[in-house]
Amino acid sequence: MSIKIDLALMKMFLLCLLITCSLVAAAQIKYERTAIIAGAFFDPYSHTSDSMVLPRNRNKLSFGDEVNIDLQSFFSLRNQRLRLSAGVGFSQRHFSMRKFNAGDFILLFVPFATLKDTAYLTKVRSSSQYINVPLGFEYRLSKSDDHRVTFFAGLRLISCFKIAASTVATPDTNYFRPTATQLSTISNAYNNEINSYLLRVEPYLDMDIHIAKGYGVRLGLFPIGFYATPWSEKLTQTATAIGVNFSLYKKIMTRK
Repeated sequence: MSIKIDLALMKMFLLCLLITCSLVAAAQIKYERTAIIAGAFFDPYSHTSDSMVLPRNRNKLSFGDEVNIDLQSFFSLRNQRLRLSAGVGFSQRHFSMRKFNAGDFILLFVPFATLKDTAYLTKVRSSSQYINVPLGFEYRLSKSDDHRVTFFAGLRLISCFKIAASTVATPDTNYFRPTATQLSTISNAYNNEINSYLLRVEPYLDMDIHIAKGYGVRLGLFPIGFYATPWSEKLTQTATAIGVNFSLYKKIMTRK
């Protein structure tokens, strides 16, 4: 099921990319600039009730982190405020599950208290790397871009294709002492659950600050992202708001 959904979303993204290329080819456009875009996210998500999820984490809210860096080029329609953007980049995501929480450690000091979670793992931490293919549409809110500060509102679709994944599973030796082969099998099982394709939908309001000739910074004011695909079908549920972006945009080329 997840493979079919991923393929459908990939087709939708490729269709959007084809439409954008058609607009670029048919319309009178001009090259605006190329920008390096770096960002960091905190991703709230909810674990599922699957057996691979540690018992204390099932259906509980947790947080992961993500960093990304993209290289994007921007094009504008002549005499218009609309811009199109496309590029390529890299992102890395982490998430973890722990057997114990703060409440468990408090219970250790309470007489007759027992810990009901007897899972054979105390911690699972997964990391995955992706190639990003961003496609964006934005509109300049300011009447002119000659000002030192210019505002843009837009929507960015980012397709993320998994290139690598790794998981470190820490056993609870009170219940389980795995061999190296068993531990590798456990880690691989978690790796295989990470989806190979993610689609992030990112509406934004950005502020350009011109610093010197051809150079400036762009600050994301409302860069909240939404994932149209879950990071993992069995391990996590899709959250509504994925995170807050602390992106810094640096223009390395501008229109003449």
